[in-house]
Amino acid sequence: MLLYKAIVAKPDTHLQTVDLPYGNDPTQPSPITFGNELRGIVGGWLEAIQLTPKLTMYINEEGKLQGLPFNPHATRIAHYYCLPIDDFIVGTAVIIGGPDEHGNDTPLAPDMHMELMEIAYGNLEGNRERADRDLLNSLANHIVWGNG
Repeated sequence: MLLYKAIVAKPDTHLQTVDLPYGNDPTQPSPITFGNELRGIVGGWLEAIQLTPKLTMYINEEGKLQGLPFNPHATRIAHYYCLPIDDFIVGTAVIIGGPDEHGNDTPLAPDMHMELMEIAYGNLEGNRERADRDLLNSLANHIVWGNG
């Protein structure tokens, strides 16, 4: 059985590293089997969020309509990479590697596990957070001191 490393982020628990079945033959992975496994974890139809070329987050496409609970860890990770600050993730999220040259899913690279954990638990500041902080500091300086 071919297994893919992934991180599962549930709304009410810590992140978990898991091995997901991708098929029986390493030379012929089965995207259909993998898709069914992912749908089972997120609890519905899949929505893929391409975080980076090397990272994909899968969530329940109808999670907000279904009233699924807010997922703080997955939201923090998505904000760090690409998600607009006024958007958020609900329900369970699965993070794997980005697509290969054929568009097929890939396993999560081993070096990404620690980075994702640090982001999820607030130990790394993303580009967007730095930019927001710098903008707010600049505006505060302008308002208080009249500096432009």
